[in-house]
Amino acid sequence: ELIVANNIANNTISVFHNIMTPLSEPTVQASNLIIQQPFTNTLSLTWTNGNGASRLVVGKEGGTVTESPVDGMTYSASSSFSSGTSLGGNYVVYKGSGSSVAVTAIQPGTNYQFFVFEYNGTAGSENYLTSTATGNPASFTTGSADTTPPVVASNSTPTTIAPNTDLIVTANFTDAGSGVDYAGIEYRPIAGVAPNNFITRDMVNTSGSAFKYTIPANEVTELGIEYRFLLRDFVPNDNSLDQTHYRTRIAHAAGLPIPYASPGRAIANYQIIAVPLELESKSMNSVLGDELGAYDPTKWIMYRYDGTRFVELSGTTQLEMGKGYWLLTPNAAPLNSGPGNSADVGVISPFQITLNPGWNQIGNPYNFDISWQDILDANPTVASSLSVKIRVFRGNKGDDDKLNAFEGGFVSNSGSTVDIDIPVEKNMGIQGGRKGDTQKVFTALDQPNWEILFNLKQGDTEYKLGGLGMHPNANLGFDYFDDYNSPRFIEYLEIKFPKQRVGMTYTKDIVPTSENFVWEFSVESNINATEISISWDNSYFGNVKEIYLLDVAEHRMVDMNAQESYQFAATASKQFKVIYGNPDFVKDALIPDRIVLYDPYPNPFIDQVAIAYSLPKESVTINAEIGIYNGLGVNLSRVSAPREAGAGNWTWLSEGNPSGLYFVRIRLGDQVVTKKLLKR
Repeated sequence: ELIVANNIANNTISVFHNIMTPLSEPTVQASNLIIQQPFTNTLSLTWTNGNGASRLVVGKEGGTVTESPVDGMTYSASSSFSSGTSLGGNYVVYKGSGSSVAVTAIQPGTNYQFFVFEYNGTAGSENYLTSTATGNPASFTTGSADTTPPVVASNSTPTTIAPNTDLIVTANFTDAGSGVDYAGIEYRPIAGVAPNNFITRDMVNTSGSAFKYTIPANEVTELGIEYRFLLRDFVPNDNSLDQTHYRTRIAHAAGLPIPYASPGRAIANYQIIAVPLELESKSMNSVLGDELGAYDPTKWIMYRYDGTRFVELSGTTQLEMGKGYWLLTPNAAPLNSGPGNSADVGVISPFQITLNPGWNQIGNPYNFDISWQDILDANPTVASSLSVKIRVFRGNKGDDDKLNAFEGGFVSNSGSTVDIDIPVEKNMGIQGGRKGDTQKVFTALDQPNWEILFNLKQGDTEYKLGGLGMHPNANLGFDYFDDYNSPRFIEYLEIKFPKQRVGMTYTKDIVPTSENFVWEFSVESNINATEISISWDNSYFGNVKEIYLLDVAEHRMVDMNAQESYQFAATASKQFKVIYGNPDFVKDALIPDRIVLYDPYPNPFIDQVAIAYSLPKESVTINAEIGIYNGLGVNLSRVSAPREAGAGNWTWLSEGNPSGLYFVRIRLGDQVVTKKLLKR
């Protein structure tokens, strides 16, 4: 080697030769070169070292290694293929004293050959051994690109657990390509609070392909847990687009208590119950026989509505989730369902109930309160055909937006048969109480939309579901604003309009907004009490529009603006009208189609008695006469009524006539009506 030295101080240049003696060539070549493909773009090379101080690894893509290193030449290496020194298309991928290298930037579906060269010496004095050895060089053809994410090889997580128990999730994950780099769990309580989003947690690799995570008991709700695994390999591929959803339900080995709050034998003691479990033994005798004894209708009785009528059940009847059952028993002992599991449901696969046209008796499938409005929101395509509220029985019929746990009720369906979803997300606004603000706001009767609700009372029975009103979006036929009479069960008291749809009669009739309208309805009952009262709240009416309640049989007119109730005999009156509108329209609509003589007042009387009547339209052309007769039929007084249709009054002054029985008679053409009078 020629060395030139410049001595600036002496202003001289010295030239001399430095002779480097190369180290001896290794005698044992590296052997047993093993090539593997752990990842799509990576080859793992391992070998057995020979007796050199260092190794140089050369690789060739698409063929055999065609160039060997030259003694005394120094080469640079890069594990990223084709980035190291090129020996005529052969690339140096490793330089050092180790026995392995991971070569990256390789191509799928390509043949590679690698040659490991032992050498001694340092930069400029390398002495390479270029002979072959067992397994060196070695070739490898790469596979296709790894596009497949890891998979769940097995999942040994329990499918049911006891209430208030940690859930230990254990599973095995494998990847045929680059291997599993990450395993996580995404889970959420099935009966979580909306928005019920997944919680993501890392799983722990316990050994080999086994992973584990423990979900704490306080995150496992009434219906259990649903979960999925998020897996990723080293490429990285992940399974986020193809995740299996798993569920673990709650197993109630001791069953659940069925609240029965009204033991007794009266109609008001009936209760609609539901069992929110997939029971091990579903027969009525198995579920309730322990507490009530074998089914005996003289001791306890159960019914269910089958779509057309109420059918008494038997001890072998199978109790199913999602169905409601009428139960009556005087037994106050605590009832228990017996062992069973919570519903096998999830957030995206909730419980479904089939609703046929007409009325359907359903039951709460979950052991927490559910909102009917939430159910309507979850089924938007059919919501307009379903009842706005759910009809329940808590001593009396009523409409509610909430179905309590263990409770059943009635739902009307004015469309075709449909399956509806019962969402599992828990509405915390109704748990243990009413849902938020349910107070209805009423508007005056001169507004575009208004409503009047009636309250019927007969004996101890009340009915608060009937009503009428107007709305600009309403139809004369069926629409979302109307409501139906529920199926009659033993005793009934109801308002019925002369409309029906799929076998259901209307109990509330909301019609399009108009200046004038006449509603007709009947009050029907099979209760023994003779007197019925119908009442309403008129505090918001506004006194702008006239509105009258007309008892058709008695032709009694009640100014609903001035009065808030009307009593009538159940045996005499059944048909009613409500007449709404402008004064002229109302007056005309109140004109009877026959002469009407109301009960004289007072009766008995002392000196004078008021005679009220109402005349049909014929009275404008024919005189109506009113007469008073004694018990022998002798006419004592006679007066001609004005030739005017509608209501009128006449007062008889009885001075000079003794106490006793008299008759008042009104005659119009061939129409005659007579009533008794008693003078004291």
